[in-house]
Formats: sequence, structure tokens, C-alpha cells
Amino acid sequence: MASIKITDVTPREQYSATSNQTVFNIPFVFFATTDIVVYLTPVGTLANDVSNILISGYTVATNGSYTGTVTLSTPATAGDIITIVRNMPDQRLNLYMPGNALSSDMLNNDAESLVLMTQ
Repeated sequence: MASIKITDVTPREQYSATSNQTVFNIPFVFFATTDIVVYLTPVGTLANDVSNILISGYTVATNGSYTGTVTLSTPATAGDIITIVRNMPDQRLNLYMPGNALSSDMLNNDAESLVLMTQ
């Protein structure tokens, strides 16, 4: 993994969709496509925890710089609110053992993941 700059940003972006829009930008850093979740608030609905719909019909693509795009399977209606959130699992996968190879990439990945999880 290349070293990346982790900035102090909120890992959440919200868009007001245009008619038949399917592609939305993810401007914040994420490591895995499974770290991204998408909510849809239908046009004319007040955005809140009850009316936000967690959707599953989308794909996430990375662009090589730890950001990317979301593409909806079903186009949005004009005025729908699309909310994209980074939702990383809160876990640590590396276990450093005596005698095992330890690389700077492993340490950087751990440190960067911790920062992203705490945002």
C-alpha cells in the first residue's frame, strides 16, 4: 500500500440527484469497496433516520487514489437525496509476531486505518 495523506474530513457526502442520475463521486478516502454504504431519501421526504433508506443496488469503483464513485443500479429521481458514508469495520486485522516480516506498508496501513475508523 502506498502512503497516503489522511485529511481531517467527515467521511460522508450528500447529493441532490438529477433526473436519472446514477453516478456519484466519493471524495473521501476509503480502502475497500465494502467500506462504503449508500442511503437514499426520496424526493419530498424530510431527511431523518426513519426516512433514509439503506440501499443495496449499487456498485463502488475505486480510482487508484483511495477515492472513487458509486453507481446506482436504479437511477435516482430528480431531488432524491443520496448520502454516501464510509462505514469501516472497527477491527484490527494485523497481528505482529516475533520473527515475522514487518514492513513499513503494514505499519502505515494500520495507522491509516485507525485514523479512518475514528473519523
